[in-house]
Order: sequence, then C-alpha cells, then structure tokens
Amino acid sequence: MILIAPPDPEWDSKDRAVLEEFIQSPTGQRLIGVLAFYQPEFGNGSDASKTLVASGRVEGYADAVGRLIRLMKEHPSEPNKQQTSKAEYPDLDDDEAWKAHGLGAVDKNPS
Repeated sequence: MILIAPPDPEWDSKDRAVLEEFIQSPTGQRLIGVLAFYQPEFGNGSDASKTLVASGRVEGYADAVGRLIRLMKEHPSEPNKQQTSKAEYPDLDDDEAWKAHGLGAVDKNPS
C-alpha cells in the first residue's frame, strides 16, 4: 500500500498529547504489543535475495512504528535523529572516497 501525504502534515501539541494519552492507555499498550507481534520476519537466511528484501521490510516496519511512537514528542516534519545519525556513504564508484573512510577499494578486475 502506498500512502500519499501532504508535504507538511498538520500535527501540533494537542495531537501529540492525545496520541501520548492513547499510547499509554491499556488499549495503546496492547496496540504496541500487536504491532510488535506482526512485525515482518527476516527469514532463515538461506536465500540472500529474500533475506535482503525481508531486512528492508523489517527496517521499514520498525521505522514506521518508531515514527508513530516519536509523534508523541515531535512534529512529523522534524528530522529523524536516528536517521540523521546514520553514516553517509560515498558513491559506490568513488574509490578515493571509500579509501578516506578506511574501507579501501575493491579490485574491479581481479585476475
């Protein structure tokens, strides 16, 4: 399912307070448990492609649930501190930039 959202959704302190009250309620706590129960699985790792796809689903699901919880404290358009702290990787073809990261270059034409 693809959701189309406005570029800057309305979300204010009243919305944050209502969401926080709901999440802290018994129903909200059960909802968090249900969301955790239905999170996608990684699979058994026997197929690399399926494992990569599954890990993307797991990460996306975790990001969405995390965003829902963070909405109790922040506006949706505020930067996600968790995402901004991730390492920025250089272009895959930029060997010099990879060397600067201490990762070195891979020989593209091994003998």
